[in-house]
Amino acid sequence: PDFDAAADAYRANDFITARAAFLERANAGDHRSMAILGMMSRFGEGVPVDLTDAFNWYLAAAQAGHPPAQFQIARMLSQGEGVQADEQRAQYWFNQAAEQGYEKAIDRLTQQGRRLTFLTCRQNN
Repeated sequence: PDFDAAADAYRANDFITARAAFLERANAGDHRSMAILGMMSRFGEGVPVDLTDAFNWYLAAAQAGHPPAQFQIARMLSQGEGVQADEQRAQYWFNQAAEQGYEKAIDRLTQQGRRLTFLTCRQNN
């Protein structure tokens, strides 16, 4: 199945059809489909909510270089969602996504930098 057909099924809330199509594409190496399967598992679309499965799909897509999945992995690691919290690993994935120009990751790192600067200034005064 092509990506657009899978996406159309998803947009029509036909999650069973969409999941089957994305699964086939993901198994063939399509990182966008891997990320969508992560989202579907995370939010219980066509399957029960399964944060571990969501993390694993996002991780596969992140390792393949997909910036939105890198950002989602970072968020899940930062919040301990479906996986033990790990700020060091979260930071790595935020950086990976930001280096590819992913705006949400850049915004997150910018906010972290402002917080760090603020806290450092307060501690020094």
